[in-house]
Amino acid sequence: MNIHARTLLAAWLLLTGSADATETENLNTRILPVPGQVMIDGRTEDWDLSGGVFVCSDVENLRSKMGLWVHTMYDADNLYVLARWRDETPMSNPGS
Repeated sequence: MNIHARTLLAAWLLLTGSADATETENLNTRILPVPGQVMIDGRTEDWDLSGGVFVCSDVENLRSKMGLWVHTMYDADNLYVLARWRDETPMSNPGS
């Protein structure tokens, strides 16, 4: 590896290492049995939310502004997935 490649590699490592944010580590998802009859209506009153997993890319700075809770339940016939998110600008998608 020549000196220019080493210099570029060292600069890249320094720049990317200083920009780290604490992301959530979502290693285990608890799929809970349904607590009773589940209606697919967008409401959460009939959900067991105790097994939710929080997903966020920068917990220190974005926890209250942009994050996602994922909940899963099952019964004999179905797997239910609920995603509850917080986003201060949900319809703003610049660049897409």
